[in-house]
Amino acid sequence: MEQLFTRLYDTHQEPLRGYLRSLGISLEKQDDLIQESFLRVYNRIYGPGRPIEREKLVAYLYITAKNLAIDQHRREKRASRIETDVDDTFLQNIADKASVPEEVYEEKELEEDRRKAIEKLPEKIAEAVKGLLDGKSLKIIAQEIGIQMPALKYRLRKARNLLNSIQE
Repeated sequence: MEQLFTRLYDTHQEPLRGYLRSLGISLEKQDDLIQESFLRVYNRIYGPGRPIEREKLVAYLYITAKNLAIDQHRREKRASRIETDVDDTFLQNIADKASVPEEVYEEKELEEDRRKAIEKLPEKIAEAVKGLLDGKSLKIIAQEIGIQMPALKYRLRKARNLLNSIQE
């Protein structure tokens, strides 16, 4: 049985590292997760309780590694949400990002151009585009118009093609 575990380790250590890398685990954490995965397999083989069947050892190893990777991502996500004390004077020195008049004017011109282009579209297609510009989800737009999602997507593709041809 000891040879089985040694062979499992020798055969699957590097492929497991690649698997963890594909799951977005950093290089520093990969060794820890590999070690923990093999430790859990070892404990299931030699520890008390129901041992794993030989045919399922590799699957158990990879599932364990995947679950540990998910736990690692959760820990990192929680850690990134921890707030730190911020010096208020620092925040007061940040430059104002308010739009300058030229940017506001350009945005209004762009909005006017959009409105004119949409007016040139057929009514049903324009209705779909207006809903999208209003910030509505595709599902809500489809419900309001009374069409299925594929039909809405077709109309939006058609609108994009028509608008591209108008711009050219």
